[in-house]
Amino acid sequence: MNSKTLEELASHFTTGTSNMRNIIKLRDMGEDSSCQKTLSTLNDQLHGLDVLLALMRVELATGREKVQQVKVLTNQIQDLKTSAVYAYQNLPARLPHRAPAPSTSRETSVPDTPVSQPRASSAPVLKILPPSGQVKKKLTAPPVPTVDYITVDEFQAVPKYMKGSSKVNYDSVNASIDELNKAVAAKYKLLAIPRVTRNDATKRKCEEYRAQENKDTKGVRFFVDSDIKAYSNFKMDGVGRSVLTILRHCGRLREIRGGGHTRYVVCI
Repeated sequence: MNSKTLEELASHFTTGTSNMRNIIKLRDMGEDSSCQKTLSTLNDQLHGLDVLLALMRVELATGREKVQQVKVLTNQIQDLKTSAVYAYQNLPARLPHRAPAPSTSRETSVPDTPVSQPRASSAPVLKILPPSGQVKKKLTAPPVPTVDYITVDEFQAVPKYMKGSSKVNYDSVNASIDELNKAVAAKYKLLAIPRVTRNDATKRKCEEYRAQENKDTKGVRFFVDSDIKAYSNFKMDGVGRSVLTILRHCGRLREIRGGGHTRYVVCI
């Protein structure tokens, strides 16, 4: 009580007296049955509000956790998008491209032409089949295997001493594989020419290939240094020999030596 004047002191006592009268009235109202019912109802409503407020707090906490999860997922999606864009913009040139779709325009379609039908004959038609022992089967040459590309993990696992020069990197190794596959395809395309249609140069070359075979080359496909030189742009220098060492280490090639030849076998 910090009253400075008599009026302020009187006002203070008047206010206190009024409050005391109101308290006495409220105390008397607590004994009234109608007031007790109203107070009970208010108490129930306050309890319900407390429960509702607690549920709202739980929902708010759950919402905050979901917002954090969405932020994490958004960052992950952004990282994936960045990686996908980088991969798309840096596709290796050695990957095959999609072939153009065939034209479906009617202008290029060949019109149907009527085919004359032979006149029906009452005489039966007999089909003469050759004996079973004389049926000729069409032989197809086995597919030529290719050297598979190495993966990034395989290249990173190669010891440094095998890589040698700094020019040997992941892209250069797979580009060299393309050149080696050219040599393999050219050799076995030549061997697939029927004997009756071979010219003298082709015959001599096929005889040279047969001379390179031995008991260890049965059932495998291989090439030698002269095939690389004749049919590809692969250079047998220090970088090239490092590439061959890496391919042997990764299980793409193996060597068969003997008879003055180093045969590079394509591993299937």
